[in-house]
Order: sequence, then C-alpha cells, then structure tokens
Amino acid sequence: MAYDYWGETVNMAARLEGTAPVNGIAISESTWLRAKDRAAFGPPHNEMLKGVGETCVYHAAPKAANGLPDISWVA
Repeated sequence: MAYDYWGETVNMAARLEGTAPVNGIAISESTWLRAKDRAAFGPPHNEMLKGVGETCVYHAAPKAANGLPDISWVA
C-alpha cells in the first residue's frame, strides 16, 4: 500500500523544516508544549510561514560533544 498525506499538517511541517538551522530541528508551539520537558529548546520566535501565517517556532538545541544540550548558539 502507498499513502499520500496532504493538507495543512504537511504544509506546516514543510514550512517549519525550512526555518530549521543546518542539521537542526524546528517545531511548532503545539509540539513544543508536548516535548518541552524531554529536550532543550532555544527561545521561541515568530516566523512568517508561507501559506500558514505568523507562527511561533522553537528550535531544538544541538548536543555538544559531551552529549549535553549545547545552548551556546542561543543568542
């Protein structure tokens, strides 16, 4: 079987992916609310996403060589 997913969720995911830093992860506020206790994230910022509008976006903090979250990239 093959499935194609279309619609607002896929559009939002594609737009968020475009705001992520290289090798990074960008998530929406609703996802952040579910994951905020499980990973380190930078501060929220608003992005204008094409076809979506202004959206609060969070970026996952990359891990340092010691395996801990590296938040030095957060300005």
